[in-house]
Amino acid sequence: MGKTFVFNSGEARSEPGELQLNYGLFFDGTLNNRENTRIWKKVRGIDGYGNPTEEEIEIFEQNAQEKKFLSRKRVDKESASYLNDFTNVARKSMSCDEEYTIYVEGIGTQDKKEDKLWGYALGRGETGIQGKVTNGCEYLAKKIYEVYKKYVKESENIDTIIIIVDAFGFSRGAAAARYFAYNIQKLAYSAKVKNGKYLDHEGKEVPQAWVKNGKLPQMGNLGTALLKMGFSHELIDNTFIHLRFLGIYDTVVSYDPDTLLLPNFKSKISKLHLDELGRPQKIVHFTSLDEHREYFPLTRIKPGNNRIERNFPGVHSDIGGSYSNYTETGSENLLIEKRSKYELEKLIDYRAELIQGGWYTPEQLKIEPKMVTKHSHYSLKGERNLRKEYSYIFLHLMREESEPYMGKYYMPGEMEKYSLSGNKTLQQAKEYLQLYTMKWNEDWVLKSEKEEEKKLNQATSTKEIKENHLNQADKKIPTEEKTETNHQPIEKELEEIYVTDSDRLLKKIRNYYLHWSSRWGELGNSPNKSRKREYYNADGTVDTN
Repeated sequence: MGKTFVFNSGEARSEPGELQLNYGLFFDGTLNNRENTRIWKKVRGIDGYGNPTEEEIEIFEQNAQEKKFLSRKRVDKESASYLNDFTNVARKSMSCDEEYTIYVEGIGTQDKKEDKLWGYALGRGETGIQGKVTNGCEYLAKKIYEVYKKYVKESENIDTIIIIVDAFGFSRGAAAARYFAYNIQKLAYSAKVKNGKYLDHEGKEVPQAWVKNGKLPQMGNLGTALLKMGFSHELIDNTFIHLRFLGIYDTVVSYDPDTLLLPNFKSKISKLHLDELGRPQKIVHFTSLDEHREYFPLTRIKPGNNRIERNFPGVHSDIGGSYSNYTETGSENLLIEKRSKYELEKLIDYRAELIQGGWYTPEQLKIEPKMVTKHSHYSLKGERNLRKEYSYIFLHLMREESEPYMGKYYMPGEMEKYSLSGNKTLQQAKEYLQLYTMKWNEDWVLKSEKEEEKKLNQATSTKEIKENHLNQADKKIPTEEKTETNHQPIEKELEEIYVTDSDRLLKKIRNYYLHWSSRWGELGNSPNKSRKREYYNADGTVDTN
């Protein structure tokens, strides 16, 4: 029986005896869970949410808070899925037709339950990358079965099923979306046999009844999920699936299924087959230019036809979403770097570099001494009040890329919740990125410091900043005092609402919207030694392009 796909839409023309279905799978990121985020918003009365039930309040207190050892007061945990805002994957899932949408909770999370360490730390287990793809395939199989059962009940003879899917993902959820793509293009394969038990391609035990002529069905985890729902091998053999659009944000694998202590993420990337994606009609990958944490390397997609990968200003969650506004969770207050008293000048240099780059104003970035006889050191600390709306740009850009393929599944008016209307800075940034990055494939970074100094007519030069702090460091300062003195802001122009120069615009965006994701000395969030991101290919080799 013929299967014909219309190239520009990905829709199949149904024939007698065929069942055609369309779905979108949305794989959320590590410690991102839209149901848990809803509970947080309801408990805190954020974004128009409110009126939590007693059960929701209890769920929040149990899973998002902990008691301080001495005071016994309940405080928010440092990191939990209940304290993150919606990601762009979650926002997109809530903006699409319910029948089309299959949302898969983020890595390490469970709806209304506690987050799982093995999942969010190492990407493994039931809440890890493979576990979430298994869940997604089971959710998809259930939807397919429900429609199939309805048709059979109405006495329609169905002998062929055609499924068209789109997949979206962020962070490890992007890795999951790619691993899902690998699964559904997988042919029937020989089951492994160990100690008399049958195992699938992931090493999970399966019933012997699922094995036919020594093989498990096509479509990997989806094939076994369909068997679990009661589909026959014959019907699965006559089920055809086509990945139409793959839209992913900042693929971070960070997956190690074997380690008991220190992970070796790089060596395990190839286990997920992230470039064996079949033949999607379009692949779009939005990545972060400024992410630099040790355990957040980017896994690129292989270049090819109908594939685009674009790099944007910001760190991991500036692109994929999940940051909240400072009015909801407080200011960004963190330890950026620590140096011994003998390396103070390096710290001053770095502070000047961050100010020069527009990330901080002098008032927002402090050097604080800790004078102990043997272990004196200086800390560079930053505090800013940041907003989340910059991430909406990449929600809109992904919609524009996906519109020709699955645009009819967007519900009218839903995306307007994430409008940039009235924000001239972000509107201009989006226009610039559409032309400069999306069309020309150019990374938006600052021009040379010399040219920058001329254009911005800085009130305070980098040299003056350094000299001020070196003079302060030479003085005898009591332990509790700070080395910081008052300075003029490096850019008075940042107070302008409308900015015409691209460097000025980027500096304003950095200072008002872009986060500093690394935290000195914090496990899992420490910066790379080079303060530069590492890039890998899907086979685990280093990408040097």
